[in-house]
Amino acid sequence: MDKYYSRLILDPPESFVPFHPLDISRPLTQEEQNEALESVGLPAIIKPRTGTRSTFLHKITWGGELLQYVESIRGDFGQKIDDVRPFLARYLPISMNMVLPLALEEGLLVEEFVDTPLKASADG
Repeated sequence: MDKYYSRLILDPPESFVPFHPLDISRPLTQEEQNEALESVGLPAIIKPRTGTRSTFLHKITWGGELLQYVESIRGDFGQKIDDVRPFLARYLPISMNMVLPLALEEGLLVEEFVDTPLKASADG
């Protein structure tokens, strides 16, 4: 349900592609952008942590692009997350929300971009 928590719980540490969570319920600071990009490197992929499928997926190729992109999607992204939040609140037990406090936030995940000649699809 939440890509950040799924990665923390299910991915074995030795197979980690670097990733960094972002809360965009407020404006992103330059320091937060720098910390995220330093932890994953460039190019990077930014994607929603919950419920939007591939909407808002974006490749970041230079440092200032992360701040620009986050600001450009803020309103639309917040609305999309507001649409998903009732589902998450219904199926995410209150006790889990205490354990996984970021699950109901307006969260993005920044990951290292992995370029590969192999392609995959949801259909197999």
